[in-house]
Amino acid sequence: MPSEVAGVVTTAAQYRALGRLDEAQRLLQDALAEQPDSPELLTELAAVLRAQGDLPGAEAAARAAVAQAPQWTPPMLRLALVLLQTRRSDEAAALAATVIGLEPGNAGGWEVLALSGADRRTARDRAVARDAIRRAIALDPERAETRWSAAVIEHAFGDVGAARRAVEEGLAIDPVSTRLLALRAEYAPVAAQPALLVDVLMADPGAEEPRQLLDAATTWERRLALTPATLLPALVATVAGAGAGVAAVVLAVLAVGVGLLVLRRWRRRSAVLPEGYRMVRAAAARGTGAMRVLLVVSAAATVSGALAALAVPLLSGLLLGAAVLAGGGAVLAVVPDDQRVLAVARRRTGRVRGGTAWRYGGLRQELTLWSAIGLGVVALAGVATSGAAVLLATGACLVLLIVEAVNAGVNAPQRYLRALGVRYRLLIAAAMTLAVLATGLAVLTGRSAADLEPDPDPTATIRLPSFTAPPTVRLPSIDV
Repeated sequence: MPSEVAGVVTTAAQYRALGRLDEAQRLLQDALAEQPDSPELLTELAAVLRAQGDLPGAEAAARAAVAQAPQWTPPMLRLALVLLQTRRSDEAAALAATVIGLEPGNAGGWEVLALSGADRRTARDRAVARDAIRRAIALDPERAETRWSAAVIEHAFGDVGAARRAVEEGLAIDPVSTRLLALRAEYAPVAAQPALLVDVLMADPGAEEPRQLLDAATTWERRLALTPATLLPALVATVAGAGAGVAAVVLAVLAVGVGLLVLRRWRRRSAVLPEGYRMVRAAAARGTGAMRVLLVVSAAATVSGALAALAVPLLSGLLLGAAVLAGGGAVLAVVPDDQRVLAVARRRTGRVRGGTAWRYGGLRQELTLWSAIGLGVVALAGVATSGAAVLLATGACLVLLIVEAVNAGVNAPQRYLRALGVRYRLLIAAAMTLAVLATGLAVLTGRSAADLEPDPDPTATIRLPSFTAPPTVRLPSIDV
């Protein structure tokens, strides 16, 4: 490699490591204008274009480099990584086998061979992938990125514990590796993810993947905190409809208290996030203001409706129906933002097993289906005493939850409702929704018909028709 080419490649690689990808691309393209057939320049350009997300351009540059140097392994490995990212694992495995044939001690070749088997499901394929990644680690034990690959493979095979151990081993080698820090956060339990992702963003404020994962984690926590808003007003309405006015008032106050505690916990967890991230997130989010207003309306209507149950049952039903609708509206207000966050994650990684969109889409689908079933149980428990307003409002919320579950399924592993449990839960929720809506309509139409009939006037004189008694018929007596 000529010294000027080596200098350009070294500088471009440094720019790439610092995230200055546009500068690296310009530097390489200027050098390629003078030496268009340099395999070294083409190989580094493939790496830069892959980092920019230009996979077709990266593939073209890597193939051009391979064509210029058919026995040189670096462009083969660059091309193999692009093929893995575009889901062509068989081609990547063939290239890795070629690299290993040329250089049996090439750790990168064994690593790519292992990664190409991460989407396989047979025991033999898994054994081959695990053996390959062990060889790669043995050949280059001080390379932290190989542990990243090992973690990805184990996670794909369903061994989360082994994946987390591989990540920790890599961080022991390179404690500031943003890729490993991001992977540690991604594989952590959901409740622990935000704090770990903050560490990643502190190390690399411009990291796109961790920020998207943090978006998904924070919107999930917000959606989880909103769950009581769809259930508690309906529960208070059921108790009030049963005639237990005092119990309804006590329950309403407790429900508002529980809601405030849940929201306070969510806000406290959000407060630990970096201020810059919170500002960006607030600017990108939509519907947060409407959510807050509707939550206040729901809380006020819940307490007012419970108090009205002591004296004016009809007003109580209207207020509690409004509380149920406002709670469902608070959820509806932020659904578009939640869907946008998951769509961004899905576009970045696809529906990767265990990926951000997969995990949080599945969580959201499960939450909404179980919330719908719980709300349906509460509504049907008080179906005999609840008013039409409460029943119809609850039915509308059930429809909202079912639609949200189906929309979340676009990102979830059960996106086509292939999972038996999801289908059954959806069927149960749909049956409850129909029953609640049908009962509410029946109550509404029954009362309307009764309202159309005139009430009797208690002061009116009731005149009975007069009649004349028939004449008496005398029968002759007969002496026997």
